[in-house]
Amino acid sequence: MKKRLITTIVTIILALSMGFSFAVSQANSVYADDLEGITIYSDAEIKQINLKVSDAQERIIAARQMDESAKKLGYEYTHDIRVLARQELASAQADYEEYAAKQEEAKWSPMMREYPVATIVWKYLIDEGYSEVVSAAIIGNMMTEVGGNTLSLDYTLGSAKFYGICQWKLKYCSEVYKEDLQGQLAYLNKTMEQEFNTFGNQYKKNFDYSDFLEMTDVRQAALAFSKCYERNEEGSYTKRQDNAVTAYEYFVEN
Repeated sequence: MKKRLITTIVTIILALSMGFSFAVSQANSVYADDLEGITIYSDAEIKQINLKVSDAQERIIAARQMDESAKKLGYEYTHDIRVLARQELASAQADYEEYAAKQEEAKWSPMMREYPVATIVWKYLIDEGYSEVVSAAIIGNMMTEVGGNTLSLDYTLGSAKFYGICQWKLKYCSEVYKEDLQGQLAYLNKTMEQEFNTFGNQYKKNFDYSDFLEMTDVRQAALAFSKCYERNEEGSYTKRQDNAVTAYEYFVEN
């Protein structure tokens, strides 16, 4: 029995040193049209990242098994085999953390390739603390303003009177003129509270910014944004609501 356990330990050590610990080049190439500094991974790179996450998880399990087997054989905590097991465990955990972070980042790449601007807007809003419902409601309105009712948003659209991803009226919002996407999103973030607190009654009596943030119905949130922030003509309300549902389904349920 003891001989069999020793053989198992040696096998694990060999697997760890030969099969799991080889150097892996990081998935670091980006598309030529990388937008706003966001790394876009290819499908092949995403596959490799996912494999590295799985590999690290297997190494973690194997290292723990090796240490447990050595412990059962009576080896002290300071024995070379158990020291090696702990070293491999630490290495595997570090690799897991690295590639799990890349995996989280890479999950946006397919969306970035399909709808880069809408994806950046979504990530920005979520990172700023807006809920998925509110974020979808805002993007649904943008889809009408500059996307032809699709997620293909063009934040550079403008005229003598209007400009940007929300088609701000330049008579009142001249500072947003010719701003890049990040500048426009910062302006949106800065002005929403005041607009909702000022024009909330356009949606319903005593409605304000805090009420908007707490909305859980994506269609009603889209209508609220349309009435309180965009303050557009009534004819597009339904389409903006439909767009918001499309955005929610794409970014949340996809």
